[in-house]
Amino acid sequence: MTGIAASRTPRNDRAARTRLAMTLFCRDPMDIFIGADHRGFTLKAKLVAWLASQGHTVHDVGAEQYREDDDFPQYAAAVARAVAEQREALGVAICGSGGGASIAANKIVGARAVVVQSPELAEYARREDDVNVLALAADFTTFADARAITRAFIATPFDPVERHVRRLEQVAALER
Repeated sequence: MTGIAASRTPRNDRAARTRLAMTLFCRDPMDIFIGADHRGFTLKAKLVAWLASQGHTVHDVGAEQYREDDDFPQYAAAVARAVAEQREALGVAICGSGGGASIAANKIVGARAVVVQSPELAEYARREDDVNVLALAADFTTFADARAITRAFIATPFDPVERHVRRLEQVAALER
């Protein structure tokens, strides 16, 4: 966070920062790419409707219909490719554990995906690591929790202090 809001919020008060991020949610509608396999299909449908109701432009990259035999890599990779190409966009990739979606998304150069299980972790991942793909575990995340995590993820900007930028440059060098 920057500016007046940051000066009033102690850096070590995660709950206060998360509450502030929640109040800023949806000031600037965003392009959100979202995809899920069969295990994340229901959660994805709920998140798509909720994100659209918040004013975001939602791009559903699949699955378009429930198929028990589909696999997460194609949907996670589609989310990651879109986010890597459209740098101002964010992505949400959902599978049963979140881990598989995260692994697949991270194979795409320019994507930075992580499994997140709380709003505080979502905020940290965005602020410090500039994560652009949120991986959710459909088997372990309620819709209410997914909504809170996604809200924090979208609302929290990257904090481009020198140490964060330096670390991201080191990660980018690993991709070359």
